[in-house]
Amino acid sequence: MQRKYDDLKETQIEDIVKNLPPRQKEAVLACIYAAKAKSSNGVRYTQQWVYECTLLRIKPPALYRKMRRDQTLVFPSPRTLQRYMKRLKPAYGFLPATFELLGKKSQEMELDERHGKLIQHTSNIKNNYLLLLILILFSTPSQAVYYKMKYV
Repeated sequence: MQRKYDDLKETQIEDIVKNLPPRQKEAVLACIYAAKAKSSNGVRYTQQWVYECTLLRIKPPALYRKMRRDQTLVFPSPRTLQRYMKRLKPAYGFLPATFELLGKKSQEMELDERHGKLIQHTSNIKNNYLLLLILILFSTPSQAVYYKMKYV
């Protein structure tokens, strides 16, 4: 069977698995590529398969070890997973579209709304103390101190 898969070309393999769901397709392709490799050290994994294996390893580690030991599917070793994860460039932070949307929204606001509002909260008044809540939107902490000093 391994010789049969060794003779297949990439296009033939893609034609065979094209009707499968994406995750099944990844699993089948990983098995075929592992069968083509001359040794277990020569197996290359796709980025999506590494993600799937990492999730499987995180959630039930005992199941991952058992499936890898029994060779149910082609799973990389934990050390190989670590190497792949080091090479990946995860993206953190906000999307640029978020800041564009905030900029458009702030242009539609009035100047007072952009810099903040002074709100008096009177339900918790005790001994002539007023609780002032200063909501500052798109401003600096120094402006908050200025509002507090000016209106207290």
